[in-house]
Amino acid sequence: MSADWLALGPFDAAGWRGYRLRGSEILAEATEADESAVLRALKAEGDSRLIRIGAGQDKVPAALLPDSGAALGDMVQEAPLDRLSGWARLAAAGVVSTRNHWDGVICHAGRDVTHWLQISAEEIVSFQGSVTARLIAALGGAAEAAPAAVEDALARPEKIALHLRRAEMAGAAADVTGALIGAELAALRPYWLGQAVIVLGGAEGDAYAEALQAQGVPVERDAPEAALRQGLAALAQRLGLAEAG
Repeated sequence: MSADWLALGPFDAAGWRGYRLRGSEILAEATEADESAVLRALKAEGDSRLIRIGAGQDKVPAALLPDSGAALGDMVQEAPLDRLSGWARLAAAGVVSTRNHWDGVICHAGRDVTHWLQISAEEIVSFQGSVTARLIAALGGAAEAAPAAVEDALARPEKIALHLRRAEMAGAAADVTGALIGAELAALRPYWLGQAVIVLGGAEGDAYAEALQAQGVPVERDAPEAALRQGLAALAQRLGLAEAG
């Protein structure tokens, strides 16, 4: 029989996010300033099992989802030094849960940080983050990336500062975005060359998907909110909180 349970944790600068579920079915969700406010909004009952998202940490390589416990921790990596939030880990688990025996790379394009995750046998083997999104915002880039600017920076990433100056002088916001994404692709070539790539992201992911497709990379898309819901369902199954499907 499916159990009632809660998943909650700090989500972003805006506060906390939480879900109340019965098995894999989401009954309520809330985003509030703190944990207490989330619990009130969810109308949580005292006997519901609580799974804390982002509590603790696991070093890579590690399974996307735990087999037991009361937390889904952040993923951490020593070389290169990086950290992946528990919520991003949950979304990645949701992506993988809908694809049988899938190995490849997830490009998780967020509003602040983009993470590239190498997935094998339902484990995160390695990952790499970039702050390209922040640079695009700081330098006045556009939502779309100019294809020619992507190609120029991908071919000569060491000239990124010159590419950006040229874009600035031309008032070409899409060239700013293209140059920065091209430089990121050049730096992270092992994460996409010859790989199956899933771009996980809303509007932030469009420029990545288009740039990768222009390089002949087979790209799939997935939406972050849908991936989170799939991840919650997968977590319920893994922890024995839902009836086997």
